[in-house]
This record gives sequence, structure tokens and C-alpha cells, in this order.
Amino acid sequence: MTTEEIKKALEIRGLDWASAAAAIGKSRSMVYSVAARTNTSRPVALALCALIESTPDKAFPDVVAYHVDPEEDRAEAIEAGRERIRAAGLVA
Repeated sequence: MTTEEIKKALEIRGLDWASAAAAIGKSRSMVYSVAARTNTSRPVALALCALIESTPDKAFPDVVAYHVDPEEDRAEAIEAGRERIRAAGLVA
């Protein structure tokens, strides 16, 4: 979604940038800059998605970092590493 599309989605729900920022607990400029892609913040992007009832891949298709959970990726990488160590016979 473009910044204008996000703005319209907020307006449909009775919100503007200032009220969205208040709901998120961040400044209006921070919320707008994330929507405009001039700043990055996964928490702000996810909060915007919740406010407009969308998903990160639909609202921010161009920002892949918002599509994945870094903790989930980390857990998967750790498990894959453990499996390689087991496969090498280094851990019983």
C-alpha cells in the first residue's frame, strides 16, 4: 500500500496520523515516516497493520523485514545449527 492508501485506510476507521500515533504510542512523524518508507520500525509497521486491519505483506509488500518474525527466524536457525552438529556426530 502507498502512504496515501494507508492514510485512507486509517480515515475509513476514523483515524488520522495523529490519532494513529497516539494509539501506537509513537510520534506522528514516526508513524508517518514508517508509512512513507523513509524510516523503518517493525513494531510501528505492525501496529499500523493492526489499525488498518491488514497484514505486513499487503500493507508493506516492499519491506520484507516486516513480513518475518526475527525471533522465529532466529529459533529456526538455532535448531538447524543443532541438527547439523548432531548430524556431524558431535553431540549425542
